[in-house]
Amino acid sequence: MDLIKPIQTQEARAPRAHSTAGTENYFRAIVELAPDATVVTDRDGCITLVNRQTEVLFGYEREDLLGNPVELLIPARFHVAHKRHRAHYAMEPRTRPMGANLQLFGRRRDGGEFPAEVSLSLLDDDTGEFSVISTIRDVSERQRAEAARAAAEIASEELRQLQAISDVALTLSSLDELLHALLSGIRTVMAVDNVAILLTSDDGQALTLYMAQGPEEEVVACQISVPIGRGVAGRIAATRRPLIVDDLSTVEVVNPSLREQLHALVGVPLLVGDRLIGVVHVASASPRRFTDADTHLLQLVAARIAHALDRARMYAAEQEAHREAETALARAQVSESRFQRLVEANIIGIVVGDTERAIEANDAFLRLLGYTREDLLAGRLTWAAVTPPEYLAEFERAIQEALTTGACDPFNKEYVRQDGSSMPALVGLALLERDPVRFVSFVLDLSERKQAEEMLRSSEERFRTMADTAPVLLWVADTDALVTFVNTPWLRFTGRSLEQELGNGWAEGVHPDDYQRCLETYLTAFQAHQSFTMEYRLRRFDGEYRWLVDSGVPRFAPDGSFLGYIGSAIDITERERLKQERQEARASERAQLEVNRHMEQFLATAAHDLRSPVTGALLGIELAQRRVKRVAQAFAPSHDGNRPSGQYDIACETVIDDTLTALNVLESANQAVKRLSRLISRLFDVAQAKTGKLEIRPMAQDLADVVRESVGTQRALMPGRVIRLNLPNDERVPVIADADRIGQVVTNLVTNALKYSQADRPVDVALEVTGGRARLAVRDEGPGLPQEEQDHVWEIFHRVPGLEVQSGMSESLGLGLFICKAIIERHGGQVGVESVEGKGSTFWFALPLAGAIA
Repeated sequence: MDLIKPIQTQEARAPRAHSTAGTENYFRAIVELAPDATVVTDRDGCITLVNRQTEVLFGYEREDLLGNPVELLIPARFHVAHKRHRAHYAMEPRTRPMGANLQLFGRRRDGGEFPAEVSLSLLDDDTGEFSVISTIRDVSERQRAEAARAAAEIASEELRQLQAISDVALTLSSLDELLHALLSGIRTVMAVDNVAILLTSDDGQALTLYMAQGPEEEVVACQISVPIGRGVAGRIAATRRPLIVDDLSTVEVVNPSLREQLHALVGVPLLVGDRLIGVVHVASASPRRFTDADTHLLQLVAARIAHALDRARMYAAEQEAHREAETALARAQVSESRFQRLVEANIIGIVVGDTERAIEANDAFLRLLGYTREDLLAGRLTWAAVTPPEYLAEFERAIQEALTTGACDPFNKEYVRQDGSSMPALVGLALLERDPVRFVSFVLDLSERKQAEEMLRSSEERFRTMADTAPVLLWVADTDALVTFVNTPWLRFTGRSLEQELGNGWAEGVHPDDYQRCLETYLTAFQAHQSFTMEYRLRRFDGEYRWLVDSGVPRFAPDGSFLGYIGSAIDITERERLKQERQEARASERAQLEVNRHMEQFLATAAHDLRSPVTGALLGIELAQRRVKRVAQAFAPSHDGNRPSGQYDIACETVIDDTLTALNVLESANQAVKRLSRLISRLFDVAQAKTGKLEIRPMAQDLADVVRESVGTQRALMPGRVIRLNLPNDERVPVIADADRIGQVVTNLVTNALKYSQADRPVDVALEVTGGRARLAVRDEGPGLPQEEQDHVWEIFHRVPGLEVQSGMSESLGLGLFICKAIIERHGGQVGVESVEGKGSTFWFALPLAGAIA
């Protein structure tokens, strides 16, 4: 067994003092105290021995593992491959790392997985049988540190590219060399075909092509002059603003080569303070849409170019500083490389000793501390020599604990290497023998972890400083969608603690009306790993709900794995308030226009309807007056006072005819006045309904009687129409209602049904009792109502466009249904309509029964 080979070698020089059982106990103690999970399996892959760290790492009791296949500790998707690997290993067993160049995973009892490193060691005996010792290490922390470092490298590379363009400004003294290097950098970083710098003339009225790389390079010698305000560069200079041109064939150009050889362009002014010194533009020979990000990068470079042009004489003094910066960067890269190798190392030291010094040690331990085996044999590895003074007391405590209990819990300490440097380590210690006292220690180098922790702490500190000074509310969520960080402005906004906001706590402040929508948007984006923007109301520290616009973007590691989200929120309450006020103002304006339109229609129709009965009544009265005068003249004596008998008979006949005619005329006038009275009554009802003063005299009524009477009246008035009535059999329908008002509603619904259906089609009136309510429905077989009109028929003055009267009476003023709705609602009821175009309509109302009211 390679891990304890040095120990066996040392013991081989002395007479073997232990039995086989002692050796087994010795081995078990070594395994038990290993800081990594250690699993021993037989050649069939069944677990025969595990240590305490295995229980901690995987969450199993060792009784649950012993005798089970080792695949219990491996995710199911790897079982087939692992069995093949195990079969292959059985054919050629040897000590080696498992799954070289592969990502290995362990599976905990709760189903959770973790990335792992696995080392395999062979343990055989004289019979030819062998066992496999698997040392398993959770490398989650190391991989996170590697991912953080990789992300830092990417950001560093982006900064390096940008810096590479501008660094030449600090290393070159020749202006031409300077500009040439800058143009090369821009062309490479932005992946463009052409880049050019134009400088302003002495009088500031024109630009001159000073230097270019690409198609424009051919015409530099021509000293092309571009007037300020002309062409692409002239426009940029005149406006002093960036300009993107997607197609150069569509704009004015001064330099023909731009249009002939290039397609798309983006340019920015070169400014020093408020002073224009030129223009820099880049162009692509193929179609391309330059973005704001391209513009921003070019502006950053342009600022450096302008600075370089304005202060070219200062570059010589700055060269040395930049050379030192490059040297420091190179040293940092070397340090980064060493750190990478250290992270990837798999070093575990094993040492056996007494209370004073190390007696035996494996190569790993010696390598960790920088000692040779000769140093070990010479007794130079004393605990006092390799332990800093501040850790001696802790080490002695661990020894006493091991003497008392047989082992001690793993603890952190530092070692002093031979070169005087310190090494942080995690140490496990167990008692092997009491006479003489012998301990075995497992030493795990924590240098990687300490460095990674320091890098992570430093990175987190920088991030928190940036986040807490940002003028927006920032948040970070993990891969499980739970918030792991909010910045100080967020906490000031909500007035809550960080602990209250973490996890799902932030959602406690979301307005109840926005909560579900907000949560669905948030979780849907998380599942798809997509950016999102949502607006919702969040409770501020003073209890006021404020509108926020919240944007989140997914975070990914360099290998593409999902890391979670980062987002920011901005208070847009004032913007929402102004938008709402504008919407309400527009809605109010539209509503007022609609009311005015309805009022105009109503006034026109009302004037006509009021004029007709009044005119009819006046004409009838005038005609009746003429008839009565004729009667009076017929009976008046002649000038001599005599009336012939024949003339008297004729007068009597005339009196009878004129009297009958007068009666008919007066009856017509009476009907006209009645119509006028009904119209005035409706207008009065509308006025009362609009002011909430509609007069109602509720009393105990049988609704069936009210309906029966109203339908009977309509049958008498329109004997040619079929009105079918369906009432509850031998049942009273008790309601508390104003019988006249309810009759008015029934009459209005029935007359509407008659009016808007053909004369040969029936009208059905049905009264039913259900659920503590009485429901009356009037159904016709007319043209029906469009869906979009059904919510508006109850509005005042509303008339359905295109709906024509089918029989009988003239069109309405749009008042009847409005009054009906007001009457029913004053009774605590509801109204409704169900209609399908081409199949008729059913208008209904429902009232609570008298018992239900009580």
